[in-house]
Amino acid sequence: MESTKIPGLQVKNDKIVIDKMVEGVRIYKTLDTTDIVLAQKIMARLVNSVLERQYLPKRRSMLTVRDIISSYWDGHMKYKKYAYNAHFILSAVSERIGGIKIHSVTKADILKYIRERLADKKRNGSAGCISPRTVQMELQYLSMAVNFAVDNRLLDTNPIKRFIYVPRGLPKKIVLDDGRENGPEWAAIYGAASDDLRPIILTLYETGMRPNECLRMRWSWLTRKDERRCLITVPSHADKAGYEHDVPVSAPLLELFRGMGMKNSEALVFPSLRRRCKPRRSIHDAFTEALNRCGLAQKGITPYALRRTRITIWDAIDSNASRYAAGHVPAEIHTRHYVRIPPERLFRLVGM
Repeated sequence: MESTKIPGLQVKNDKIVIDKMVEGVRIYKTLDTTDIVLAQKIMARLVNSVLERQYLPKRRSMLTVRDIISSYWDGHMKYKKYAYNAHFILSAVSERIGGIKIHSVTKADILKYIRERLADKKRNGSAGCISPRTVQMELQYLSMAVNFAVDNRLLDTNPIKRFIYVPRGLPKKIVLDDGRENGPEWAAIYGAASDDLRPIILTLYETGMRPNECLRMRWSWLTRKDERRCLITVPSHADKAGYEHDVPVSAPLLELFRGMGMKNSEALVFPSLRRRCKPRRSIHDAFTEALNRCGLAQKGITPYALRRTRITIWDAIDSNASRYAAGHVPAEIHTRHYVRIPPERLFRLVGM
């Protein structure tokens, strides 16, 4: 296939072929004419039909799972800041069931996909197989891709929505000690943790921060209000939802920071774990080792359980303040746009 000087037009077997991406939709059409000017007019008409959401690259009954994923990737996902991880997720789905026509996908296909993926080895070389949480995420991305196709009129409805569900055996919303402060499960994990892991899991437990936010935390994020009170300001670029928020620092955590040489600089608070090639995975590995030592490995506890535990404890004190400290955008317009959470409400969460 030879390229012409006009983007989107190519010559194949003495025929002109239109091959052009427009807003995530691939226009691919072989023309009977060899007239470049006429081909340009046809391509312009097809581009306009895409912009007006009236163009279907294939008959709807012929669209495959791979077509839907490609449209979602090109039109939406590849521009996101987390596109690198999304690429692996969507590629796994496309590799397994990409050739199936979207309207022909059955519950048996999804169940087979789940079984095969749960038997696959991890791609980073770590021991063990793919987790149910990863499989759930892959199915969620597939459902989002089909919803994107519906929004762009490639499909009328989501034909696989009723098949996408959480795989059995997946632990959900694990909270340590049923939401009690400093319970036996937390004490066992903290006591079994290695010396380099203890400061970071204490920070996760006392603040409810996400593991990635904790790893990226710098000393300049800390703001001292007085000798006893301190806030951590998570900037929008470091927050998962792009939402700047303040997190109160408890007395045990403030004592830890003082012992670490609390200072006002752009240096990382936890540089030792950050230097590793995959810092977030190193937290999980060290955390798993601690769970094995204290006999809690079979409960499905992850570092994220520390965040859920802290938010559960705070929610019983002040729901809106805990939501703000967790970096969750309030759903209610009244709270989101009109209610300001002052530092005093945040400090009440930690008993100050």
